[in-house]
Amino acid sequence: MRAWPIAALILALASAGPALGLDPPTPDDRSVSAPLTHAPTGLRFPPALAGVPFIRSIDYARAGDDPGLGFGYTYGNPGRLLVTAYVYDLGQRAPDGHDSAVVAAAFDQSLASIRIAATRIGKYRDLRVELPARLCAYGAVTFRCVTFTATSADGTQPLLGNLLLTGYRGYFLKLRADWRRDAPDDTATVERMVQTFVGTVLR
Repeated sequence: MRAWPIAALILALASAGPALGLDPPTPDDRSVSAPLTHAPTGLRFPPALAGVPFIRSIDYARAGDDPGLGFGYTYGNPGRLLVTAYVYDLGQRAPDGHDSAVVAAAFDQSLASIRIAATRIGKYRDLRVELPARLCAYGAVTFRCVTFTATSADGTQPLLGNLLLTGYRGYFLKLRADWRRDAPDDTATVERMVQTFVGTVLR
């Protein structure tokens, strides 16, 4: 499996996920919006998931000058929760499903990127794995998944996070969710968003 170049990884991390808590991705001079239909897979990203609005998309392939970085699509309520779907291939065809060595390696790489976000870039503090790597099934789709806890970089927000990844129509499909640890209603909303994504977008 081709390694994700560290410079491109830092670019993606710098424009995705919470910065000082649960803030949406911030556009910069390198950011380019992605089309709302991902033509190779047929994925169509709706204006809302389970009532939570679409915020923005980012074409990481163009921003990082690397076609393998793909696209990111973020939904959320700023200050409360964010869910981002990433579709990318790292320059290779991803086997469908969760159980190939290629998808397992991509999952490990994604988990490592979260640790880089905490230790090198400072997006999180006190990052800990809450529920270790396992399989999470939503309907007919099974993801490799992990749940972690953290604190926002400014120390004000205790966070929960989920990472889910599988292979889908030749691409890696990754879902990243971050939300307030002390908000059970948001935990339920994130779960509904993932279920809605699988049930309506992955048709």
